[in-house]
Amino acid sequence: MGEEIPKQLIELRGKPLIIHTVGKFLEFSWNRLLISVPELWKDQTREIIKSYYPNAPIEFVIGGDTRSRSIFNCLHVLEDEDLEGVVSIHDGVRPMVSKSLIANSLKEASKYGSAIPVVNPVDTVRTGEMNDSSLFDRDRVYLVQTPQSFVLGKIIQAYKNGDIQGFTDDAGVYEKEFGEIHLIEGEEKNIKITKPSDLVLAKFLLGN
Repeated sequence: MGEEIPKQLIELRGKPLIIHTVGKFLEFSWNRLLISVPELWKDQTREIIKSYYPNAPIEFVIGGDTRSRSIFNCLHVLEDEDLEGVVSIHDGVRPMVSKSLIANSLKEASKYGSAIPVVNPVDTVRTGEMNDSSLFDRDRVYLVQTPQSFVLGKIIQAYKNGDIQGFTDDAGVYEKEFGEIHLIEGEEKNIKITKPSDLVLAKFLLGN
């Protein structure tokens, strides 16, 4: 993003991105809501979030040097919870997630052990290299989103038993341990803010 602060603290319509995201999840009743933050930004992030949601059951966990390590740290905190319950893992910079997608993710994970939202690409897809590529059927390509929900005991087991380095999402860690994941329909507007143009689109989607 070219900013000096973490992406989740960049303002969107007058509020930090993370505030929009947390607000969506606070529409549900959670035993605990964990937010992984870099150690350098822990105090500032806590102060910002508590200023908006002073009574919410939010806890802050120091993240690791990779996404997977950060999730591992959070799951470690949850080991004393009901392992038959469902945990939902979401990117803090996906503020456009809908209540219906969160609800469906939780419901499907409770039935199948996992629930991973995906969308098909709208563009033509080619695979290979710049000078040696071939057309690929885009109907067989899925773009993976969050929230990714799991039976808590299973995702903890997957993270403990596997080499988590190199995985870019939790579905990959789960799939390596259990051999399959359950896909659900995601949402086109559930974008991840990774570059300035994404912020412009998010402002448009939020409206006035």
